[in-house]
Amino acid sequence: MSACPDENLLARLLEGSLAPVEAAAIDEHVDGCSACRGLLAALARDAGDGRRLERTAPDSARETQPDRPGRGGAVLTPGTMVDHLRVRRLVGWGGMGEVYLARDTRLGRKVALKVLRASRLGSGADVRRFLHEARTTARFSHPHIVTIHGVGEHEGNPYLALEFLDGQSLRQRLAEGPLAPAEAIRIVRAVADALCEAHRNKILHRDLKPDNVLIPPDGRPRVVDFGLAHAIGETPVDAAAREVEPDEPTDEGTEFASVGAGLRGTPAYLAPEQWARQTCSEATDVWALGVMTYELLVGARPFAGKTPQELCAELQSPRPSPALELPGAPAGLAALCARLLAKDPQARPSALEVREELDRISAGERRRLPADESPFRGLLAFDERHAGAFFGREEEIATLLERLRNEPTLPVVGPSGAGKSSFVQAGVIPRLHEQGRWLVLALRPGYQPFQTLAARLVQAELSAPPD
Repeated sequence: MSACPDENLLARLLEGSLAPVEAAAIDEHVDGCSACRGLLAALARDAGDGRRLERTAPDSARETQPDRPGRGGAVLTPGTMVDHLRVRRLVGWGGMGEVYLARDTRLGRKVALKVLRASRLGSGADVRRFLHEARTTARFSHPHIVTIHGVGEHEGNPYLALEFLDGQSLRQRLAEGPLAPAEAIRIVRAVADALCEAHRNKILHRDLKPDNVLIPPDGRPRVVDFGLAHAIGETPVDAAAREVEPDEPTDEGTEFASVGAGLRGTPAYLAPEQWARQTCSEATDVWALGVMTYELLVGARPFAGKTPQELCAELQSPRPSPALELPGAPAGLAALCARLLAKDPQARPSALEVREELDRISAGERRRLPADESPFRGLLAFDERHAGAFFGREEEIATLLERLRNEPTLPVVGPSGAGKSSFVQAGVIPRLHEQGRWLVLALRPGYQPFQTLAARLVQAELSAPPD
């Protein structure tokens, strides 16, 4: 690493949220850079006692701070108090405002502080409507909806304090390629569950897309920005947004504020009734879920239009939506996707029906034991054949899989009889095999673990079938 890392990277190094390879490179740079060592020490002090950060970064590091290009800088600076929240650093921005990492000085937890600029919300009625919708959304207590801890105003600018989720967006995950059907089903099922809760509370999302679904280190998907598009007429910045250029057209789907009067959002995910300026309903969110489902499975969106006008023409035409063609897909998945993408809102299933259908599809794919084999193992460990009968550890499995994305070696430890072997063999390994081709080796390390591992790898290579 030649250039000095910026403050965000150094702060993430202290928090332990960097990948091991990236952390090692920054550590090596800091060892030989006195300016970065000074900044790292200041960040450590700030994290420890909450005092305002004294900037001692070199010019090269200052120049890479995530300021808002061409917008007059950020609203808040590190150390600013917003009620009982102390701002630590800027982590993202968008057309409506900024998102900061902040510390709740009362409870000692990290929060994502989303500050919206009142000048971009329009009239005072827009601000009041935003605050009302935010307070309504804050009533949610759901495992797949981001938690809102507080709402208020700071110097005339409304803000939200949300749980801080340091992970990937589903958009970033999609950049690696389409998801395996089983993994896509789990994520879509979680989003459908979140929509069930929102629709039960009479809240529409109206801007559902992969950018607004986050996958934090615990592996539990969260939907963000519920109801905000409806309240302010334009999608605010993601609660855990990373450093992206604001208002730049991208392949991921950019907001077109000038599409037409009363039409806001991301064109690729707008339902036909939105293009027709008709009343939105729960079916509008279900359409966006259908586009997202197709995209997760295929790696591309179902409609090829590159401009708002082309998309509008495709969605207003009488031609049915493209069918999902995915060899080896679970039975019923293509039919469900077709229903989600029905151009007639009345023909789409409810979010509850989507969740129930995905449960049926998942149950049909679950491996079953032979009729003469008991699912109760007693003191014996479960292995991969028993994955269909192994349950109750889903959250732990999801967390371990997320950590494996960044950590090449991850031990599973615990007392004898805690279920470590069953957890790995019947929980983790089947999930890995769903995602791709994996070679699984089992061995006892003995007194010479590295030699044992080397011998086992050679044996596996010699016995592996040719590609």
